[in-house]
Amino acid sequence: MLTLFDPDEWIGEFYVEDYAKRFPGRVNYSPEQGIILDYSIEDCNFPENTKYLLGILSKGEKCTLFGNFNLKYSGPEIRYHGKHPFVFMTIGAHLKENDLFNDVIFTLTNLQEFFFPKGYKDFVKFSKKPLIELQRPEYNLSVENNASFKFMNRDITSMIYSHNTEALDQLKEAYTLIENKYPDSNFMLKEDISYNIHLTFNADKTIPDILNNIHEVADLFSVLTYKPVYPETIRILLGEDKNKRLLSIYPTLLLGKRSIDLIKKEKFHFHMPITNSKIDLPTVIQNWERISNNYSTLVSGLQHETNFRDEHSIHGEIVLYVTQLESISMKNGKKRIEKYEYPIGQLGSDHIRDGLNSIFGKINNHKLGKNIGDLRDEIAHVGKPKKLLPKLSLGELVYIGQYLQVIIISSILSELEIPIKIIHEYQKEFTPGLGKV
Repeated sequence: MLTLFDPDEWIGEFYVEDYAKRFPGRVNYSPEQGIILDYSIEDCNFPENTKYLLGILSKGEKCTLFGNFNLKYSGPEIRYHGKHPFVFMTIGAHLKENDLFNDVIFTLTNLQEFFFPKGYKDFVKFSKKPLIELQRPEYNLSVENNASFKFMNRDITSMIYSHNTEALDQLKEAYTLIENKYPDSNFMLKEDISYNIHLTFNADKTIPDILNNIHEVADLFSVLTYKPVYPETIRILLGEDKNKRLLSIYPTLLLGKRSIDLIKKEKFHFHMPITNSKIDLPTVIQNWERISNNYSTLVSGLQHETNFRDEHSIHGEIVLYVTQLESISMKNGKKRIEKYEYPIGQLGSDHIRDGLNSIFGKINNHKLGKNIGDLRDEIAHVGKPKKLLPKLSLGELVYIGQYLQVIIISSILSELEIPIKIIHEYQKEFTPGLGKV
Protein backbone atom coordinates (compact mmCIF):
# COMPACT_ATOMS: atom_id res chain seq x y z
CA MET A 1 0.00 0.00 0.00
CA LEU A 2 1.37 3.42 -1.01
CA THR A 3 1.87 5.93 1.80
CA LEU A 4 2.53 9.67 2.00
CA PHE A 5 6.24 8.82 2.03
CA ASP A 6 6.12 7.18 -1.41
CA PRO A 7 6.56 9.61 -4.34
CA ASP A 8 3.80 9.32 -6.94
CA GLU A 9 2.49 11.02 -10.06
CA TRP A 10 -0.80 11.25 -11.95
CA ILE A 11 -1.64 12.35 -15.49
CA GLY A 12 -4.98 14.09 -15.98
CA GLU A 13 -7.10 16.94 -17.26
CA PHE A 14 -7.82 19.95 -15.05
CA TYR A 15 -10.31 22.80 -14.98
CA VAL A 16 -12.14 25.18 -12.65
CA GLU A 17 -15.87 24.80 -13.29
CA ASP A 18 -16.16 24.44 -17.07
CA TYR A 19 -14.90 21.06 -18.30
CA ALA A 20 -14.80 22.47 -21.85
CA LYS A 21 -11.91 24.70 -20.70
CA ARG A 22 -9.83 21.81 -19.41
CA PHE A 23 -6.08 21.54 -19.92
CA PRO A 24 -3.62 18.63 -19.62
CA GLY A 25 -1.26 18.30 -16.69
CA ARG A 26 0.82 15.99 -14.53
CA VAL A 27 0.65 16.04 -10.75
CA ASN A 28 3.85 15.06 -8.95
CA TYR A 29 3.82 14.25 -5.25
CA SER A 30 6.72 13.70 -2.83
CA PRO A 31 7.14 14.31 0.92
CA GLU A 32 9.99 16.72 0.10
CA GLN A 33 8.31 18.85 -2.59
CA GLY A 34 4.62 18.30 -1.84
CA ILE A 35 2.01 18.64 -4.61
CA ILE A 36 3.34 20.16 -7.87
CA LEU A 37 1.21 20.50 -11.02
CA ASP A 38 3.10 20.56 -14.34
CA TYR A 39 0.61 22.11 -16.80
CA SER A 40 0.09 23.49 -20.30
CA ILE A 41 -2.77 25.93 -20.99
CA GLU A 42 -3.85 27.34 -24.35
CA ASP A 43 -7.19 28.95 -23.44
CA CYS A 44 -6.61 32.70 -22.97
CA ASN A 45 -9.93 32.96 -21.14
CA PHE A 46 -8.86 30.68 -18.33
CA PRO A 47 -9.43 32.42 -14.93
CA GLU A 48 -6.36 34.32 -13.74
CA ASN A 49 -6.86 33.29 -10.13
CA THR A 50 -8.64 30.33 -8.54
CA LYS A 51 -8.36 28.67 -5.12
CA TYR A 52 -8.77 25.12 -6.41
CA LEU A 53 -8.69 23.02 -9.56
CA LEU A 54 -10.88 20.06 -10.43
CA GLY A 55 -9.35 17.13 -12.26
CA ILE A 56 -10.05 13.83 -13.98
CA LEU A 57 -7.07 11.48 -13.72
CA SER A 58 -6.05 8.99 -16.39
CA LYS A 59 -7.74 6.09 -14.57
CA GLY A 60 -11.02 8.01 -14.31
CA GLU A 61 -10.61 9.13 -10.70
CA LYS A 62 -11.88 12.55 -9.68
CA CYS A 63 -9.42 14.80 -7.87
CA THR A 64 -9.22 18.33 -6.48
CA LEU A 65 -6.10 20.47 -6.05
CA PHE A 66 -6.31 23.14 -3.33
CA GLY A 67 -4.15 26.27 -3.29
CA ASN A 68 -4.09 29.65 -5.06
CA PHE A 69 -3.52 29.08 -8.79
CA ASN A 70 -2.48 32.36 -10.40
CA LEU A 71 -2.03 33.06 -14.12
CA LYS A 72 -1.38 36.27 -16.08
CA TYR A 73 -2.16 36.62 -19.83
CA SER A 74 -1.36 39.43 -22.23
CA GLY A 75 -2.81 38.27 -25.55
CA PRO A 76 -5.17 35.81 -27.25
CA GLU A 77 -2.47 33.57 -28.77
CA ILE A 78 -0.46 32.85 -25.64
CA ARG A 79 0.20 29.27 -24.62
CA TYR A 80 1.15 28.96 -20.95
CA HIS A 81 3.44 26.32 -19.47
CA GLY A 82 4.48 26.07 -15.88
CA LYS A 83 4.76 24.28 -12.56
CA HIS A 84 2.61 25.27 -9.61
CA PRO A 85 2.58 24.07 -5.98
CA PHE A 86 -0.63 23.23 -4.11
CA VAL A 87 -1.38 22.94 -0.40
CA PHE A 88 -3.06 19.54 -0.67
CA MET A 89 -4.76 17.20 -3.11
CA THR A 90 -7.79 14.94 -2.73
CA ILE A 91 -8.46 11.84 -4.84
CA GLY A 92 -11.95 10.38 -5.00
CA ALA A 93 -14.28 13.37 -5.43
CA HIS A 94 -14.65 16.89 -6.79
CA LEU A 95 -14.78 19.31 -3.87
CA LYS A 96 -15.02 23.03 -3.19
CA GLU A 97 -12.99 25.20 -0.86
CA ASN A 98 -15.44 25.25 2.04
CA ASP A 99 -16.78 21.69 1.86
CA LEU A 100 -17.18 20.19 5.34
CA PHE A 101 -16.56 16.68 6.70
CA ASN A 102 -16.75 14.93 10.05
CA ASP A 103 -15.12 11.52 9.64
CA VAL A 104 -11.43 10.75 9.02
CA ILE A 105 -9.23 7.65 9.34
CA PHE A 106 -5.45 7.94 9.34
CA THR A 107 -2.29 6.03 10.17
CA LEU A 108 0.95 7.37 11.65
CA THR A 109 4.56 6.32 11.16
CA ASN A 110 5.63 3.65 13.68
CA LEU A 111 2.09 3.54 15.07
CA GLN A 112 1.98 -0.25 14.71
CA GLU A 113 5.04 -0.78 16.90
CA PHE A 114 3.56 1.48 19.57
CA PHE A 115 0.64 -0.96 19.91
CA PHE A 116 2.17 -4.31 19.03
CA PRO A 117 5.47 -5.68 17.68
CA LYS A 118 5.33 -6.09 13.93
CA GLY A 119 7.01 -9.50 14.08
CA TYR A 120 4.15 -10.84 16.22
CA LYS A 121 1.23 -9.80 14.00
CA ASP A 122 0.02 -13.39 13.74
CA PHE A 123 -0.80 -13.26 17.45
CA VAL A 124 -3.05 -10.19 17.09
CA LYS A 125 -6.71 -11.15 16.90
CA PHE A 126 -8.77 -9.03 14.51
CA SER A 127 -11.67 -7.24 16.16
CA LYS A 128 -14.34 -4.91 14.83
CA LYS A 129 -14.50 -3.40 18.30
CA PRO A 130 -12.07 -0.47 18.78
CA LEU A 131 -8.98 -1.10 20.87
CA ILE A 132 -9.41 2.36 22.45
CA GLU A 133 -12.39 4.73 22.52
CA LEU A 134 -12.30 8.28 23.79
CA GLN A 135 -15.08 10.86 23.77
CA ARG A 136 -14.05 14.52 23.80
CA PRO A 137 -16.08 17.73 23.41
CA GLU A 138 -14.69 18.27 19.91
CA TYR A 139 -14.47 14.71 18.62
CA ASN A 140 -14.67 10.99 19.32
CA LEU A 141 -11.37 9.17 18.88
CA SER A 142 -10.93 5.43 18.44
CA VAL A 143 -8.00 3.17 17.62
CA GLU A 144 -9.19 0.39 15.32
CA ASN A 145 -7.89 -2.70 13.55
CA ASN A 146 -7.33 -2.65 9.83
CA ALA A 147 -6.77 -6.11 8.36
CA SER A 148 -6.51 -7.85 5.01
CA PHE A 149 -7.89 -11.37 4.48
CA LYS A 150 -8.09 -14.09 1.88
CA PHE A 151 -10.78 -16.74 1.61
CA MET A 152 -9.88 -20.16 2.94
CA ASN A 153 -10.05 -23.27 0.76
CA ARG A 154 -12.75 -25.82 1.46
CA ASP A 155 -9.95 -28.30 2.08
CA ILE A 156 -8.34 -26.75 5.14
CA THR A 157 -5.40 -29.16 4.93
CA SER A 158 -4.15 -27.23 1.89
CA MET A 159 -3.45 -24.33 4.26
CA ILE A 160 -2.60 -26.08 7.54
CA TYR A 161 -0.17 -28.94 8.06
CA SER A 162 0.59 -31.34 10.92
CA HIS A 163 2.85 -34.37 11.17
CA ASN A 164 -0.06 -36.06 12.95
CA THR A 165 -2.12 -37.15 9.94
CA GLU A 166 -4.95 -38.48 12.13
CA ALA A 167 -5.35 -35.07 13.80
CA LEU A 168 -5.19 -33.37 10.41
CA ASP A 169 -7.93 -35.61 8.99
CA GLN A 170 -10.17 -34.89 12.01
CA LEU A 171 -9.59 -31.15 11.58
CA LYS A 172 -10.58 -31.42 7.91
CA GLU A 173 -13.76 -33.33 8.79
CA ALA A 174 -14.70 -30.85 11.55
CA TYR A 175 -14.07 -27.85 9.28
CA THR A 176 -16.15 -29.37 6.46
CA LEU A 177 -18.96 -30.15 8.93
CA ILE A 178 -19.03 -26.54 10.20
CA GLU A 179 -18.91 -25.12 6.65
CA ASN A 180 -21.84 -27.28 5.60
CA LYS A 181 -23.81 -26.29 8.69
CA TYR A 182 -23.14 -22.55 8.12
CA PRO A 183 -22.95 -22.08 4.33
CA ASP A 184 -22.72 -18.28 4.69
CA SER A 185 -19.75 -18.42 7.09
CA ASN A 186 -17.14 -17.49 4.42
CA PHE A 187 -14.16 -18.19 6.67
CA MET A 188 -11.14 -16.03 5.86
CA LEU A 189 -7.46 -16.24 6.71
CA LYS A 190 -5.85 -13.08 8.11
CA GLU A 191 -2.91 -11.94 5.97
CA ASP A 192 -1.98 -8.65 7.64
CA ILE A 193 -3.18 -6.43 10.46
CA SER A 194 -2.46 -2.84 11.49
CA TYR A 195 -3.92 0.02 13.51
CA ASN A 196 -5.83 3.09 12.36
CA ILE A 197 -6.86 6.20 14.28
CA HIS A 198 -10.45 7.22 13.61
CA LEU A 199 -11.69 10.74 14.42
CA THR A 200 -15.41 11.55 14.25
CA PHE A 201 -16.04 15.25 14.79
CA ASN A 202 -19.11 16.58 16.57
CA ALA A 203 -19.20 19.57 14.20
CA ASP A 204 -18.30 19.40 10.51
CA LYS A 205 -14.85 20.74 9.56
CA THR A 206 -12.89 21.83 6.51
CA ILE A 207 -10.00 19.64 5.39
CA PRO A 208 -7.33 22.12 6.63
CA ASP A 209 -8.91 22.01 10.11
CA ILE A 210 -8.99 18.21 10.02
CA LEU A 211 -5.31 18.14 9.01
CA ASN A 212 -4.52 20.35 12.03
CA ASN A 213 -6.22 17.79 14.31
CA ILE A 214 -4.26 14.95 12.71
CA HIS A 215 -0.96 16.78 13.21
CA GLU A 216 -1.86 17.45 16.85
CA VAL A 217 -2.21 13.69 17.39
CA ALA A 218 1.03 13.09 15.43
CA ASP A 219 2.81 15.61 17.68
CA LEU A 220 1.77 13.63 20.74
CA PHE A 221 3.23 10.41 19.33
CA SER A 222 6.40 12.32 18.43
CA VAL A 223 6.79 13.20 22.11
CA LEU A 224 6.00 9.65 23.25
CA THR A 225 8.48 8.03 20.84
CA TYR A 226 11.16 10.78 20.68
CA LYS A 227 11.24 10.96 16.91
CA PRO A 228 9.42 12.74 14.07
CA VAL A 229 5.97 11.26 13.50
CA TYR A 230 3.78 12.09 10.49
CA PRO A 231 0.63 10.67 8.88
CA GLU A 232 1.25 7.76 6.50
CA THR A 233 -2.26 7.68 5.05
CA ILE A 234 -5.24 10.03 5.42
CA ARG A 235 -8.71 9.04 4.25
CA ILE A 236 -11.91 11.02 4.73
CA LEU A 237 -15.16 9.07 4.80
CA LEU A 238 -17.94 10.29 2.51
CA GLY A 239 -21.56 9.17 2.42
CA GLU A 240 -23.69 7.36 4.96
CA ASP A 241 -23.30 3.97 6.66
CA LYS A 242 -22.86 1.14 4.13
CA ASN A 243 -22.56 3.59 1.23
CA LYS A 244 -19.49 5.28 2.69
CA ARG A 245 -16.48 5.67 0.42
CA LEU A 246 -12.96 6.87 1.05
CA LEU A 247 -11.42 10.11 -0.11
CA SER A 248 -7.59 10.05 -0.05
CA ILE A 249 -5.77 13.20 1.09
CA TYR A 250 -2.23 14.15 0.03
CA PRO A 251 -0.98 17.14 2.06
CA THR A 252 2.16 19.10 1.23
CA LEU A 253 4.65 18.18 3.99
CA LEU A 254 7.88 19.86 2.72
CA LEU A 255 10.21 17.67 4.77
CA GLY A 256 13.99 17.50 4.42
CA LYS A 257 15.69 14.26 3.45
CA ARG A 258 17.38 13.90 6.85
CA SER A 259 14.03 14.24 8.61
CA ILE A 260 12.41 11.76 6.22
CA ASP A 261 15.16 9.22 6.92
CA LEU A 262 14.48 9.57 10.67
CA ILE A 263 10.71 9.32 10.16
CA LYS A 264 11.07 6.12 8.13
CA LYS A 265 13.59 4.57 10.52
CA GLU A 266 11.76 1.81 12.33
CA LYS A 267 11.31 1.68 16.06
CA PHE A 268 11.02 -1.72 17.72
CA HIS A 269 8.30 -2.37 20.25
CA PHE A 270 10.51 -4.08 22.81
CA HIS A 271 13.01 -1.17 22.77
CA MET A 272 10.38 1.55 23.20
CA PRO A 273 10.17 2.88 26.77
CA ILE A 274 6.59 4.10 26.15
CA THR A 275 4.05 1.82 24.46
CA ASN A 276 0.30 1.45 24.68
CA SER A 277 0.51 -1.37 27.22
CA LYS A 278 2.54 0.79 29.64
CA ILE A 279 0.34 3.90 29.80
CA ASP A 280 -3.30 4.97 29.95
CA LEU A 281 -3.49 6.34 26.41
CA PRO A 282 -6.99 7.92 26.69
CA THR A 283 -5.84 9.94 29.73
CA VAL A 284 -2.63 10.92 27.94
CA ILE A 285 -4.60 12.13 24.89
CA GLN A 286 -6.96 14.19 27.06
CA ASN A 287 -4.02 15.79 28.87
CA TRP A 288 -2.23 16.50 25.59
CA GLU A 289 -5.29 18.29 24.27
CA ARG A 290 -5.03 20.62 27.28
CA ILE A 291 -1.28 21.39 27.17
CA SER A 292 -0.14 20.91 23.55
CA ASN A 293 -0.18 24.62 22.67
CA ASN A 294 2.32 25.31 25.47
CA TYR A 295 5.02 23.23 23.81
CA SER A 296 4.68 24.03 20.10
CA THR A 297 8.30 25.22 19.74
CA LEU A 298 9.78 22.13 21.39
CA VAL A 299 7.54 19.76 19.41
CA SER A 300 8.34 21.56 16.15
CA GLY A 301 12.01 20.84 16.84
CA LEU A 302 11.24 17.16 17.39
CA GLN A 303 9.12 16.95 14.25
CA HIS A 304 11.84 18.52 12.08
CA GLU A 305 14.77 16.72 13.68
CA THR A 306 17.71 16.04 11.34
CA ASN A 307 20.34 14.64 13.78
CA PHE A 308 22.72 17.31 12.46
CA ARG A 309 24.11 20.15 14.58
CA ASP A 310 26.54 22.99 14.03
CA GLU A 311 27.78 25.54 16.55
CA HIS A 312 25.05 28.05 15.72
CA SER A 313 22.15 25.60 15.99
CA ILE A 314 23.27 23.94 19.23
CA HIS A 315 23.90 27.34 20.89
CA GLY A 316 20.33 28.36 20.02
CA GLU A 317 18.89 25.10 21.32
CA ILE A 318 20.72 25.31 24.64
CA VAL A 319 19.46 28.87 25.26
CA LEU A 320 15.91 27.74 24.42
CA TYR A 321 16.03 24.68 26.68
CA VAL A 322 17.53 26.59 29.61
CA THR A 323 14.75 29.19 29.26
CA GLN A 324 12.21 26.37 29.38
CA LEU A 325 13.87 24.94 32.51
CA GLU A 326 13.35 28.32 34.13
CA SER A 327 9.71 28.31 33.02
CA ILE A 328 9.14 24.92 34.68
CA SER A 329 10.56 26.25 37.96
CA MET A 330 8.46 29.43 37.83
CA LYS A 331 5.31 27.40 37.14
CA ASN A 332 6.03 25.38 40.29
CA GLY A 333 6.68 28.48 42.42
CA LYS A 334 10.41 27.91 42.88
CA LYS A 335 12.92 30.64 43.77
CA ARG A 336 15.27 32.05 41.15
CA ILE A 337 18.22 30.33 42.79
CA GLU A 338 16.55 26.98 41.99
CA LYS A 339 15.43 27.84 38.46
CA TYR A 340 17.89 25.52 36.67
CA GLU A 341 18.47 22.94 39.39
CA TYR A 342 14.83 22.20 40.30
CA PRO A 343 13.59 20.54 37.05
CA ILE A 344 16.63 18.28 36.89
CA GLY A 345 16.35 17.36 40.56
CA GLN A 346 12.60 16.80 40.30
CA LEU A 347 12.47 14.89 37.00
CA GLY A 348 16.00 13.83 36.16
CA SER A 349 17.24 10.29 36.71
CA ASP A 350 20.72 9.44 37.97
CA HIS A 351 21.52 8.72 34.32
CA ILE A 352 20.79 12.36 33.34
CA ARG A 353 22.55 13.93 36.31
CA ASP A 354 25.61 11.71 35.97
CA GLY A 355 25.83 12.53 32.27
CA LEU A 356 25.70 16.30 32.81
CA ASN A 357 28.06 16.19 35.80
CA SER A 358 30.59 14.13 33.85
CA ILE A 359 30.77 16.87 31.20
CA PHE A 360 30.97 19.88 33.53
CA GLY A 361 33.07 17.98 36.08
CA LYS A 362 36.00 18.04 33.65
CA ILE A 363 36.02 21.84 33.99
CA ASN A 364 35.01 22.66 37.59
CA ASN A 365 33.15 21.35 40.64
CA HIS A 366 30.33 23.91 40.61
CA LYS A 367 26.72 22.88 41.12
CA LEU A 368 24.88 21.72 38.05
CA GLY A 369 22.44 24.63 38.13
CA LYS A 370 25.25 27.20 38.19
CA ASN A 371 27.08 25.60 35.28
CA ILE A 372 23.89 25.49 33.19
CA GLY A 373 23.13 29.14 33.98
CA ASP A 374 26.73 30.23 33.25
CA LEU A 375 26.71 28.35 29.94
CA ARG A 376 23.47 30.01 28.95
CA ASP A 377 24.88 33.46 29.80
CA GLU A 378 28.10 32.85 27.88
CA ILE A 379 26.08 31.98 24.78
CA ALA A 380 23.44 34.70 25.12
CA HIS A 381 25.59 37.67 26.24
CA VAL A 382 28.34 38.88 23.95
CA GLY A 383 30.42 40.54 26.68
CA LYS A 384 30.22 37.65 29.15
CA PRO A 385 33.70 36.16 29.90
CA LYS A 386 33.96 32.74 28.24
CA LYS A 387 35.03 30.19 30.87
CA LEU A 388 32.98 27.14 29.84
CA LEU A 389 32.54 27.43 26.07
CA PRO A 390 36.26 27.27 25.15
CA LYS A 391 36.56 24.02 27.12
CA LEU A 392 33.50 22.30 25.67
CA SER A 393 33.67 20.49 22.34
CA LEU A 394 30.81 20.63 19.84
CA GLY A 395 30.00 17.02 20.73
CA GLU A 396 29.77 17.82 24.43
CA LEU A 397 27.50 20.80 23.69
CA VAL A 398 25.26 18.49 21.63
CA TYR A 399 25.06 16.07 24.57
CA ILE A 400 24.21 18.90 26.98
CA GLY A 401 21.47 20.05 24.61
CA GLN A 402 20.10 16.51 24.38
CA TYR A 403 20.07 16.06 28.16
CA LEU A 404 18.24 19.37 28.62
CA GLN A 405 15.77 18.64 25.81
CA VAL A 406 14.84 15.29 27.34
CA ILE A 407 14.35 16.94 30.75
CA ILE A 408 11.88 19.38 29.15
CA ILE A 409 10.13 16.47 27.43
CA SER A 410 10.08 14.66 30.79
CA SER A 411 8.15 17.61 32.19
CA ILE A 412 5.60 17.14 29.39
CA LEU A 413 5.39 13.41 30.08
CA SER A 414 4.79 14.17 33.74
CA GLU A 415 1.91 16.52 32.81
CA LEU A 416 0.53 13.70 30.65
CA GLU A 417 0.44 11.57 33.85
CA ILE A 418 3.05 9.08 32.72
CA PRO A 419 4.70 7.36 35.73
CA ILE A 420 8.15 8.62 36.75
CA LYS A 421 9.65 5.12 36.39
CA ILE A 422 8.73 5.10 32.70
CA ILE A 423 10.00 8.67 32.33
CA HIS A 424 13.39 7.60 33.71
CA GLU A 425 13.45 4.66 31.27
CA TYR A 426 12.74 7.18 28.49
CA GLN A 427 15.68 9.32 29.64
CA LYS A 428 18.04 6.36 29.67
CA GLU A 429 16.96 5.19 26.23
CA PHE A 430 17.26 8.56 24.49
CA THR A 431 20.34 10.19 26.06
CA PRO A 432 23.99 9.11 25.98
CA GLY A 433 25.43 7.08 28.84
CA LEU A 434 28.61 7.89 30.74
CA GLY A 435 30.71 5.80 28.38
CA LYS A 436 29.69 8.02 25.46
CA VAL A 437 30.24 11.41 27.12
